[in-house]
Amino acid sequence: MKVRLEDAGDVVLKAIQRHFDELARRFQAMLAVQIAEATLHTYLKAVFPDPSPKTGEKRFKKALAQAQRDRQESARLFTEGKGNDLKGVRGTLWAAYNGVTEYVDFYRSTYGDTTWLEIV
Repeated sequence: MKVRLEDAGDVVLKAIQRHFDELARRFQAMLAVQIAEATLHTYLKAVFPDPSPKTGEKRFKKALAQAQRDRQESARLFTEGKGNDLKGVRGTLWAAYNGVTEYVDFYRSTYGDTTWLEIV
């Protein structure tokens, strides 16, 4: 039983290592993709899409304003975010991804709003 558990542990660790190697490869590939401002806005609109107007006027306006703030702040962090001004990072798909991640992880407030992840 001990040998089988050790073998299973090795298999799991190798799978985890392969996963992280692939993730690192993808992140490196993102550094190679320079994006223009129009592409950035397309990317941000895909990440933070406009809500459906079918949700009711008041809820729609609130969700639309939030999506617009999300895109505006993520665009700001694309250039001003931590590390996004570094040579080789500036203006890349990685900077766009990093800007969104920094915004969502550190700046986007969800206090008292339990519905922000709902699909509208």
